[in-house]
Amino acid sequence: MVKTLTQQVEAIEAKLLTLLEQHFASEMTLLCSIPGVGRKTAGMLFLFAGGFTRLDNYRQLIAMAGLSPREHTSGTSIHGKVRITTMGGGLIRGKLFMCSFAAKKCMWPAKPSLTASWLRERIRSWP
Repeated sequence: MVKTLTQQVEAIEAKLLTLLEQHFASEMTLLCSIPGVGRKTAGMLFLFAGGFTRLDNYRQLIAMAGLSPREHTSGTSIHGKVRITTMGGGLIRGKLFMCSFAAKKCMWPAKPSLTASWLRERIRSWP
């Protein structure tokens, strides 16, 4: 029973990815060009962002995914560390976190300066 359900879920995921790649080929190609991001994560990010039609800029996507920095301070003497907020999409945040490991593994030893500059340019080019 579990094996059958797993196979059905995998078949539906494959069909959904195929439909996304057919109807939104250019967007999926751009998302898959990000180091560490594969077909499944690109599809999930595209669906999470609503096709990027509801967002005005990249900051809204960062806030929606719960990746924006937040500092906790209390009074004048207690200063906490800056951490990311945990509000927002936990599933997409986890997927992007795992993709960062794949990107680091692919790019870090050979081209250490490429990661920071590539990400900076990528963020600046977002609408």
